[in-house]
Amino acid sequence: MKGFGTDEDAIIDIVARRSNAQRQEIRQSFKSLLGRDLMKDLKSELSKNLERLIIGLMLTPAEFDAKMMKKAMENWPAPPTPPPLLSISDKEVNRPFKR
Repeated sequence: MKGFGTDEDAIIDIVARRSNAQRQEIRQSFKSLLGRDLMKDLKSELSKNLERLIIGLMLTPAEFDAKMMKKAMENWPAPPTPPPLLSISDKEVNRPFKR
């Protein structure tokens, strides 16, 4: 991406129209073909709010959940207030299983 300028509209179009599985394939292909980390390239090229959105979409669901849990824990007051982990894990546990 370096040196070419960034076509943010094209990035949005590509990322928004793909499933998470397809986005993971894009990440892997970028790494194997170019030897670079797509996430680092996107972070360096996109404006802050767009970066947060695109990076969030490019993460796997587990990576996204872990990132959000970490962020919630960083901003949570000290004990005895319980952290918000239960609400996140309850949501995941109560999600119907797909076969």
